[in-house]
Amino acid sequence: MDPVSAMDAVVNALKTILTTDAMFTNLAAIIPVVGGVLIFAFTYRIIRRVVSGASKGKARI
Repeated sequence: MDPVSAMDAVVNALKTILTTDAMFTNLAAIIPVVGGVLIFAFTYRIIRRVVSGASKGKARI
């Protein structure tokens, strides 16, 4: 099989699988997870900073 025609076959297969509807459906499912991770990361950083400051006798916020 010719490499160019094999690549064309792969591209055509991906075009039929990856539609905008499928992409945005998966993206919509991922958005709450990303938001939760960001909220957890910022909260963890703030709490860690406050706790480390309290152990040194400093009020750091």
